[in-house]
Amino acid sequence: MRRRYAFLVSAVSSLGVLLAMLILSGSSNASDSPFLLGIGLPLTGPNATYGTASMESEQLAVDYINSHGGILGHPIKVISWDTKADPATGVAGAHNFVSQNVNAVVGFFNSDVTVPAIRILEQANIPLFGDNPSTPKLASLHLKNFIRLTGDDALEGVIQAQFSIQKLHAKTVVALDDQEAFGEAFAQAFVDEFKKEGGQVLDYEGVDPTANDFSAILTKIASLKPDLFEFSGFYQPAALLIKQARQMGITSTYITDSAVYGDKYLQIAGKAAIGSYMTNNPAATVAATPLQKYLSDSLEMKYNIKVDGIDANAFDAVMAVDYAAQLANSIAPQDLIRVMHDVKFEGATGPASFLADGDRAQVDYTVEQVTPQMAYKTLQEFKEVL
Repeated sequence: MRRRYAFLVSAVSSLGVLLAMLILSGSSNASDSPFLLGIGLPLTGPNATYGTASMESEQLAVDYINSHGGILGHPIKVISWDTKADPATGVAGAHNFVSQNVNAVVGFFNSDVTVPAIRILEQANIPLFGDNPSTPKLASLHLKNFIRLTGDDALEGVIQAQFSIQKLHAKTVVALDDQEAFGEAFAQAFVDEFKKEGGQVLDYEGVDPTANDFSAILTKIASLKPDLFEFSGFYQPAALLIKQARQMGITSTYITDSAVYGDKYLQIAGKAAIGSYMTNNPAATVAATPLQKYLSDSLEMKYNIKVDGIDANAFDAVMAVDYAAQLANSIAPQDLIRVMHDVKFEGATGPASFLADGDRAQVDYTVEQVTPQMAYKTLQEFKEVL
């Protein structure tokens, strides 16, 4: 990685040295002044598992950059904010970042939080490097201060529906979502594409993601006997749905999304997970680039966990800040905004570049299936260009 360093110029007198030191100590560009990085994540609340994992990966990226000299010689200082996955709390966090004059923000994981929070940052000319907020609405806003490392829900939902029709040969489906921005956008894209491909949607409705008992909706699914039932949301309700479905004797094929992928889904669902399908961002799971290997090795060594797409997106969101600063040759927020859509780099998620609306230019997905050995097996790869 190309780095810039500050050089000391020898002075002709002790007075000259003293004056130079005084000037540098008062300058905002001094190499020892920190780069203030705001990180907003759900560290407590219903999505705390995701937020904590994202923070671990983002901190690893901060450590990596700082160990290589910081951002243009400025060590990163993290200012964190717990959004609790709550939009109002996220907005308060955005105001806090503005008041602390951060150079950039990484986050906010939840789409529901990101949409209102980014407006506060936009007004203050502070860039947001999105880790995993995936709602299509963000791209439709055409924000000058926003890019994201994850793909959008609409693309993944379309891929999932195409696989369901073309490979699973499903003709009927019951679709469920978690009534949050991510799940709703994903499921709507899935439903629309499933119909377009000639399938029949027997029912589509939202469920309470905090519930422990899904017997009511599962009784309805049992009566409808769909070829497939689909859930868009996070791993906890996804795992409980399939576990309770199998306990009730429902044999319909089950498919879910990349936010579910990982060990926790397997732990909660148990043997009921076997045979279920899900889309996933595959780039992070293969240590093909130096940053992929660094992240994978670091997560296993420090936290004893395997890297997934959410981890890698979080890591690369911080790396994108560094690359933007190198491109701008500046750490000023307005300069980072000026160049952020032109950033290109090889990260933990593979090659990353961005479109004018902030979306990632190329997003790759796989479809995975849980094997009898309780492992994930890749069935098909999708290489898409937005």
